[in-house]
Amino acid sequence: MNQLSDKHHSKSIEPKKGIFLTSSAMSPIKSAIRLSFFYIVFGSLWIILSDEVLELLITDYRVYQKIQTYKGWLYVIFTGILLYFLILRTLKLYENARSQTIKINEELNQQLKITSETQQRYQLAVDGSRDSIWDYEIRENKFFSSTKLLETMGYGVDELKVSTLEDWLGLIHPDDYEAFYTSISAYLNAGSGNFEYVFRVITKDNSDCWILTRCQGYWDENGDAVRLAGSHTNITPKKKMEEELFRLAYFDSLTKLPNWIKFKEIISSAITQCKDDEVLSLIFIDIDDFKNINDLLGYTIGDRLIIRLAAELDQFLPKPHQLAKIGGDSFGILLNRKKSDNNFDVQAIITNMVKLIQTERSIEEQKVVIFASVGVAQFPKDAVDASNLMLCANASISLAKELGKNNVQFYTHGQHDLHIHQIELISDLHHAIERNELFLLYQPVLRLTDMSLHGFECLLRWKHTQKGFISPDEFITLAENTGIITNIEEWVFENAMKQLVKWRPINTGLAPIAINLSSRGLVNEDFIDHIESLMKKYDIQKDEIEIEITETSFITSFEVAANHVKRLQKLGIKILLDDFGKGYSSLAYLRQLPIDILKIDRLFTNHVIDVERNDYLAVAMIDMAHMINTEVIVEGIENQIQLDYMKKHNAEFGQGYFLYMPSRPEELEHLFTKSV
Repeated sequence: MNQLSDKHHSKSIEPKKGIFLTSSAMSPIKSAIRLSFFYIVFGSLWIILSDEVLELLITDYRVYQKIQTYKGWLYVIFTGILLYFLILRTLKLYENARSQTIKINEELNQQLKITSETQQRYQLAVDGSRDSIWDYEIRENKFFSSTKLLETMGYGVDELKVSTLEDWLGLIHPDDYEAFYTSISAYLNAGSGNFEYVFRVITKDNSDCWILTRCQGYWDENGDAVRLAGSHTNITPKKKMEEELFRLAYFDSLTKLPNWIKFKEIISSAITQCKDDEVLSLIFIDIDDFKNINDLLGYTIGDRLIIRLAAELDQFLPKPHQLAKIGGDSFGILLNRKKSDNNFDVQAIITNMVKLIQTERSIEEQKVVIFASVGVAQFPKDAVDASNLMLCANASISLAKELGKNNVQFYTHGQHDLHIHQIELISDLHHAIERNELFLLYQPVLRLTDMSLHGFECLLRWKHTQKGFISPDEFITLAENTGIITNIEEWVFENAMKQLVKWRPINTGLAPIAINLSSRGLVNEDFIDHIESLMKKYDIQKDEIEIEITETSFITSFEVAANHVKRLQKLGIKILLDDFGKGYSSLAYLRQLPIDILKIDRLFTNHVIDVERNDYLAVAMIDMAHMINTEVIVEGIENQIQLDYMKKHNAEFGQGYFLYMPSRPEELEHLFTKSV
């Protein structure tokens, strides 16, 4: 840029050559000498030549004197005019040179401004990027780096000197030094391309700072590296975020133990490394009814209980072991033992572990006792890969829960077959409605005083196209556990109401249809809305339908369930409490439940074997219902003795196979036209 400016400056001030000025250069001294020289020469020639000419031409002295005077004035005038033009031209040349100088100065100032703005923009870009710029002259071993990185590392500008490559390499973490040096050396030997590497440096407070370095090399004609230039970027926040994301993805945030995903990797690795004389035992632990602790005592106590239990299990288990938290209230344990080690008894370890779990604990001055269901599977006996081993352990713990919780189950292949069967049933149940495999049967309920028709219970049945009839006890439980029950109940309620409409012309006695409602449906406000909309759609009147619920429907959310029951009653629906006496909460909730009719479970009816011999539980439940002004339906009447017994003890209604089998609608229409 300077060379271009000098060239432009020289060309601009070059004077034009004239008759009076022959020099190509112009300067004040030379111009003054030229003017003086010209004046002296011209004046001398004028005096000498003009006097000689006058002497030759004029002889009269007086005339000569006058002409000399005129000649002097003429000289003054002529030289004055000549000096004027010479000075004017010189001043114009100086003015032109001055203008050119000002113009060039302005151009230089503009270029300086642009350069300054570029440097400022560059500096802002460097500062804004939070990168440190560095340059290394290899042959002279000179290392330059901006101060940004050193400031990031906690050093002041003058606190740490980094002027050679050795100074910089001394800051690299010892564990990363060798790998970095090998990598940068390989790049320099390659002779082309860009270099990028991540490593750690040690900060002033001896902590780690993660650096991403990028650079470009320059090689001479012989292929020797001459220079490196690039940037250092502090990526410590990014690394910490990656570490945190890794922890969140693979470890439980509460206990810091491996989670399900990480535990599966651990199991896979252990199976790969397991020797022929070793056995792996996978243990799943699920705290029974842990939700009650959170709901009743609060999540703080629940969390502290989980943390404490995790620490106790880790301390109790024999080394080596792997402990993981695989769910909100579930733990996984992996034990490795040699087949020849007779002192390593898995059954004994689990028995003592269960005792540890059941130990009473004091959390924030609150006494807490917990129980657990435990499932166990072993490699290679039960499965040969991590996924299937975990499935086996999960099947075992599911069986432990089905058997009443608070017990230990070792995996058997029968559990596997059952598990596969349930998976297939769940899949088929999803499509049962669209395949028209579901249908409804209706079982009459009789008034025991005169054996007249009181109403019907709507019963759901499933006839699989390939497997035949599936027991309601089997598929309804699966439907409730998986949530499929919602779609099924929508179908049941609509078809039951359709049947009620079909029977209206002959149902002069207004025998209601009782429809079973699951606990999931009872606490679902949207489903209650759906029932109301169906009643409007089919113009269902008061007492035309009844809804049967179980006492377990109130366990998880009593207030919501009770409010929904009251709402249904306002729609003219009677509420029947089904399977009374079968659950543990019956007596506690009976007085609080807004129930219209009580249904005594068949379990108590089965105990009646003699009319004269009292079954005190059945009688007590009938009397208790009457004391709270609730009518009774007795289920499971299978013979005349049971029928006579229930009549004797004033049960209002009864149903059972002895009275009527569940039947299709068309098979029951005669009940509307004749007495039973």
